[in-house]
Amino acid sequence: MRKLFVTDLDGTLLGENKTITKDNYRQIEKLKASKHCFAIATGRGYDLVEGIIKQYPMDVDYFILHNGALIADKHGKIIKHEFISFKIVKAIIEGFYNEDWKIHLGTGFKSFRFGDEGKIANPYGVEIATVEEIENEKISMLGFSYKKNDIIYVDNVCREINSKFGYDVVAYRNVNYIDIVPKGCSKGDGVEYVKQREEIKQINTFAIGDSWNDVTMFDSVEHSFTFNKVEKELKTKARYIVDSVAECIEKYVLENAS
Repeated sequence: MRKLFVTDLDGTLLGENKTITKDNYRQIEKLKASKHCFAIATGRGYDLVEGIIKQYPMDVDYFILHNGALIADKHGKIIKHEFISFKIVKAIIEGFYNEDWKIHLGTGFKSFRFGDEGKIANPYGVEIATVEEIENEKISMLGFSYKKNDIIYVDNVCREINSKFGYDVVAYRNVNYIDIVPKGCSKGDGVEYVKQREEIKQINTFAIGDSWNDVTMFDSVEHSFTFNKVEKELKTKARYIVDSVAECIEKYVLENAS
């Protein structure tokens, strides 16, 4: 019976040094050799995933990007793409940005960042004078990265963004990072789409992640996994606790005969 395996990227498939271990890579190859469906679900856009796939060639069937705001198939064909209005992007930046934050914006195929003293750089590293210069860009992801180590503060800011702008966007906290995407977008919605398109039974669905933006996909699959290293409360959201993607695939996905 064909199965669906979905993995988060940063902190899950990619380690702290942004590399994929030999064990993780080997188990993904075994997964695909067994003809199962493989998807990556991440807050990154396609432009920030493409290089990883080139460095580590993998037969990825679906990319659930920008936390579900962008979904693409294995050929890069866009299946879904949602956007945040520039008015909301600007209002959130003006309301919450200060020197303690780094800001990233993405269309899914181009990424922008706030550099020193609030200056903006385009995908080529060229500084842009004001946020108005990207007014015509279709932004599907706005990210806030806190420079200090204060999860409680970041969590409070995340809640405040959802409270003030919840009619237009949804914000997810990832340790000291906040992902902001269009309302109604989530990794879980992306997983639901793949399940239905591939006609994979619920009992044969697996997902692994390390942060709060992964909870929606935990809820969308039968077998959800996180790590011993994550926050205590997050562990309660997953069905299984493991130490690596390799362990998840080898001991549960490939050995589970359901």
